[in-house]
Amino acid sequence: WDITEILSWLLNNAQHIIEENLPKFIHWDTSIAKSICSFYDADAEPADSEFDRIFEYRQRHELCFGLRGAPVPIVYLGRGQTGGEVSAYIDDTFIFYNIDLEEFITAVKREFAPIEKR
Repeated sequence: WDITEILSWLLNNAQHIIEENLPKFIHWDTSIAKSICSFYDADAEPADSEFDRIFEYRQRHELCFGLRGAPVPIVYLGRGQTGGEVSAYIDDTFIFYNIDLEEFITAVKREFAPIEKR
C-alpha cells in the first residue's frame, strides 16, 4: 500500500479523530473498539439510522478505511471516556492505549509534510 493513502485519510479526518465522541446510542464498554463490537453483538436490532451513523463514525476513526484493501485488524483512533485513545481487537483480545491525539496529529503533519506534498 501507498503511505500517502493512510496519511491522507488521517489528515482528512484529524478533527473528527480529535473531537468526535462515539454516537450517544453506543453503550460505553471499556474502549472504542469494545463499545463498537458490543453494539454489533447486541441482541436488540438497531434502527437503520443507527447503523448508518456508526458506519460513518467508523469511516472517520477505523484504520482499515485509511488502508483500503490491506488486511488490518480492528483499530480505532478517537476520543474515549478517558481522552484520546488507540483501541483495537486483535487475536480475540481488546486492547487500548491513551494517547494525546492533538500531539499525534501534529507530529504526523511535521514528520510527513514532504510526503503529503507529493
